[in-house]
Amino acid sequence: MDKLLFATLDGTLQINSVTRDKKLFKFDGAVALPKNDEDLIVCGTVYNTTDINFATLIMPAILNVTAGIIFNVKPVLHIHDAQLRANGDDADVDINPPNIHGVMQVISKDIKVKSYKCKARAYDRESGNKIDSTFFLWRGREQFKNGPWADDGTYMAFVGHLLSQEPVSSAITIDLLDSAWTTAPPPSPSTSASATGSPNRLKRRRIQAVTNNADAGPSSSSSTNALSSSTRTT
Repeated sequence: MDKLLFATLDGTLQINSVTRDKKLFKFDGAVALPKNDEDLIVCGTVYNTTDINFATLIMPAILNVTAGIIFNVKPVLHIHDAQLRANGDDADVDINPPNIHGVMQVISKDIKVKSYKCKARAYDRESGNKIDSTFFLWRGREQFKNGPWADDGTYMAFVGHLLSQEPVSSAITIDLLDSAWTTAPPPSPSTSASATGSPNRLKRRRIQAVTNNADAGPSSSSSTNALSSSTRTT
């Protein structure tokens, strides 16, 4: 289940600069936050596409993107898909806070401040590694009033809006819109065979073959497996 962790950003991105790094383009940019027209400064990578030539973009460029996100002091976006909305002098367009969705694991919860601390994961193209990062989910909307809370360690699917970044800790908070999770059932009693991981086998009655040859040594008797019962004869 731990392999399912991911977080994806969908929304509008402003790119302010681009540099080429082999097959990748690295960029610096910003996404919108809902409070006081604030921006969240981001960086990341993108492959060139047939629709957008990142080497010839006129800055600032406005794109609609789908990207994996690594939560950090400066969040890292690895763009999966992009559509150009405007660039250069045409870039005077409305930019709304992006949506973020994925599967995260609950690290802890603070019911008093209506918040989960969560762990997510994304693939980092530069290092070639999957990176774990933490963020906060704020569940203060009316639809969550008197609703159940997920237990610590629970894996939860979620969708929400990017909300804020704390000025001191740089922690990112997402305004939770919806979520779903399952509670793992308690482990069922298991037999010694299943507990040790032994495969289930057909139950067979072991039959001892008997010979009347008094001179026969130990090699003249053998044990065999049979699916049906048998009668010992002498």
